[in-house]
Amino acid sequence: AEVRVDDVGGCAAAQVGHGAHVAARGECGDLEVEVRPADGPRPGYWLSVARFADPRKNLALLLRAYAAAKSGRRDLPRLVLAGSSGPTAADLALAAELGIATDLDLRGGVSEADLPALYQDAALFLLASNEEGWGLVFVEAMASGLPVIATRTDGAAEIVREGETGHLVAIGDHETLARRALELHDQPEVARRLGARARQVAEQELSRAV
Repeated sequence: AEVRVDDVGGCAAAQVGHGAHVAARGECGDLEVEVRPADGPRPGYWLSVARFADPRKNLALLLRAYAAAKSGRRDLPRLVLAGSSGPTAADLALAAELGIATDLDLRGGVSEADLPALYQDAALFLLASNEEGWGLVFVEAMASGLPVIATRTDGAAEIVREGETGHLVAIGDHETLARRALELHDQPEVARRLGARARQVAEQELSRAV
């Protein structure tokens, strides 16, 4: 059996083989979560990339938005959370409380070399920060042809164009974040159009700023 260890919010999460059951230990106590299968999630997932241990990233809001979107919808893609620091124990507990823990794929300690493939296989990029400066992740997502849905922080508003390359929602508004994500999921032609324009803007207008 294969054993892999990931950094998930300061916890050691060991996965045996290709099963879904993992036990998060250390600061997380006996909390059970699901870490991505060894062969990765299927393409078309929803993606968020951030230092999720940073409270300014407001992962709790994103989790609530995903749970709201998934309510009564079994067809929704998985949510992939990738970054240099994984979710906190409180965030993992909230995911379990919301009933979405087994719908998350956690990618702790993702290298720069692995990020392009993550972006390229995603269908949508989401970020629910309370504060955001210059948003490099937005540029990376857009350059990969992804529509972006983000809270209207200064950094997001500087890069994401409402209705053109994605959508901006009010900070703290998980219901609108969920609604916008569902709209793009249910209207793939719109998502493709926004993604194509996002790539164009990234390549023609933002590449020099990176």
